[in-house]
Amino acid sequence: MFILSNKIIFTADTSIGNVAAETDDEFLFKCFVDHPAFAAIKDMNNSKMFLLGGTGTGKTAFLKMIEKNEKAQFIELFDLSMSHLTNSDAIQFLRKIDVDISFFLQALWRHVICIELIKLSTRIEDEEDTKNFLQRIFFRGKIDPQTRKFQEFIEKNKDNFWITIDETIIEIASSLENNLNAELGAEIKKASARAGYARSLSEEKKSQFQQRAKRFVNPTLLVELSKVISAIGKHLSEQNDHYYLLIDGLDDHWVEPEIKNTIIHALFEACKGLRKIRNLKVIVSIRNDVYEKMNLEYPPSQVQLEKNEDYIVRIKWTKDQLWDLVNKRIGHLFRWKYTKANVHFYDVFKTAYNSKSKTWPHILERTLLRPRDVIKYINACFQVSEGKTEISKTNFGNAEKNYSDDRLEALISEWKPIFGEIEVLLDLLTNKPKYFGVSELCHSKIVEELALALANREISNGDPIWRLLDEATKVQTRIEPIDVAAEIFHRLHLVGVVGLKLSSGSSWHWMHETHKAVSKKSISSDTKVAIHPMLWRAFESRMTDNQTA
Repeated sequence: MFILSNKIIFTADTSIGNVAAETDDEFLFKCFVDHPAFAAIKDMNNSKMFLLGGTGTGKTAFLKMIEKNEKAQFIELFDLSMSHLTNSDAIQFLRKIDVDISFFLQALWRHVICIELIKLSTRIEDEEDTKNFLQRIFFRGKIDPQTRKFQEFIEKNKDNFWITIDETIIEIASSLENNLNAELGAEIKKASARAGYARSLSEEKKSQFQQRAKRFVNPTLLVELSKVISAIGKHLSEQNDHYYLLIDGLDDHWVEPEIKNTIIHALFEACKGLRKIRNLKVIVSIRNDVYEKMNLEYPPSQVQLEKNEDYIVRIKWTKDQLWDLVNKRIGHLFRWKYTKANVHFYDVFKTAYNSKSKTWPHILERTLLRPRDVIKYINACFQVSEGKTEISKTNFGNAEKNYSDDRLEALISEWKPIFGEIEVLLDLLTNKPKYFGVSELCHSKIVEELALALANREISNGDPIWRLLDEATKVQTRIEPIDVAAEIFHRLHLVGVVGLKLSSGSSWHWMHETHKAVSKKSISSDTKVAIHPMLWRAFESRMTDNQTA
């Protein structure tokens, strides 16, 4: 440690950056830490195209670095006007009679991506640009079949190169609507006018409508596009440039929830078919919970799950990488104001604030090993030290409390759309010690207590917890307490709240370290539970609140 030339005085805006990469350009670009996941997702020869990680692991930061340094652009989800699909009576009718529209959605995604790629690679911006580009192709001499296919696609979609992306989607969807209305217009009107019309259809009638509708949403939609994709790939192969199309924010509210996972699943499948274009990489960031929910709605086989892994890169940070990130950001924050020398973590923090551990390991233990967590914790220390010249033991303790409360609320916010009962499950931990056994919840009243707690919650009747409780109310049905407890701790483990020690001879299993959920069947009454240290202080306040209520 050295003495800073100017004494540090913490102010209200002292920070090592914003937790959201969208507003963190100053620190992101100047303090970027190279990461194996970043290298993999950027590599054109690597099949990885889906960037999977929890909130705050750096997904958006990686995409922004690619946008800054490569020929790349974001496809903005809010510009897609996907709500047109949920507002379409024709498309809603298909869903009501259980017609799979995934092939249409895959075709929609591929069409949009092809249009955006051509715009990015050719810089076509108006009608004159389109004419000039087509003329250049025409005057090249003899045109092979693939070049002809490429030319035909541009001619057919020439108006789409200078209209907005949402207009392109509406145009494609309208074409489907027109076909469906011509075929089933009367039935679509009935379904639109009468809420229960589709449910009242006989199985025979429903099957007839399905067969008629499937002519417009079957796999043949992808055949022609596959030829176009090959043609675009051939055209771009003559160039040395690489192009990136980036998709982020799938967890935002960019489309209605009832169709969101259907559209995300279609995107997932559509992107796989774009690997034929070797100069293009579509990179999609997907939050862990969004991926889990997609799989819940479209349960893949084990074989399909394994195939998906070929396209997924999971962001996992090591302690050394996080140490590097923190020191780069602290150095950048203080260097210009206080000294020309490098400033490191222990130049700002005391080596230890208690006798049990040093400061950095103490902070790290209270994170899910994510950049957002360490940035949040350190910023919390600066905030409670406003006007001070050092971070005292009291300040450090207050910061931990604020950080812990924030992390608890963030977990609830992140996972509530997936597990509507998450707050009820967290309440089960408020009177528990830091370490306890699953056996403490394996009592005869667990079903009754959980049913009572969930009575006023909005939970899907397809939710496994709901089904367990529903089965428990039926005559001659016996639900073992361990079945309920296993479901509870499977979820708490999945969201990162607890670690599990499945047997006396096994090690502690934490989701943020292994990135693999434990199976419900592996959880027994002998399983031990550890509440994550980042929530210890938050649960202390909840316990106090419960005791005084």
